[in-house]
Amino acid sequence: MFKTTILSLSLIAFIPVLAFEIPSPGTVITKENIDQFSYVIDTPIVELINEEAISITVGNTFTIPPNPQFLEQTLKHKGTVKVDAKTGHILNYQQGLPFYEEPDINDSQAGLKIA
Repeated sequence: MFKTTILSLSLIAFIPVLAFEIPSPGTVITKENIDQFSYVIDTPIVELINEEAISITVGNTFTIPPNPQFLEQTLKHKGTVKVDAKTGHILNYQQGLPFYEEPDINDSQAGLKIA
């Protein structure tokens, strides 16, 4: 069986309260406990774990600081990008993260902007 180590990253920046428990560092995810954690693992990986082809050892979280130039461009162009309501195309994108602000739950395009 292959062993895989995954480091859990704090990539979900805009979700204030998680509705599920993140596996703690050192947890080994195997066929015996995959049902507890299948909500945070892609289906093909869940299938490999169920087949006992792999197991996952959860590592410590860590922070990756943003690239300074990327952050600078994000802030420089903040608020200039829009989504075309008819096509869903991104308009006026220049550089950086196109939608820097926290998404509005009432915005019908919030999911697209996060993606």
